[in-house]
Amino acid sequence: MTQSGFGSIGQLSRSVVDIAAAEDWWRDVLGVLHLYTFGALAFF
Repeated sequence: MTQSGFGSIGQLSRSVVDIAAAEDWWRDVLGVLHLYTFGALAFF
């Protein structure tokens, strides 16, 4: 994995049309730990 130059991130908010596709991308592509999903909100 390459270094991005960013420090730790506390929180991000992102509006999406397809929450399932967004969960897949954040989890599988970026490798962010998925905590839980509540309706149309996903927490990582």
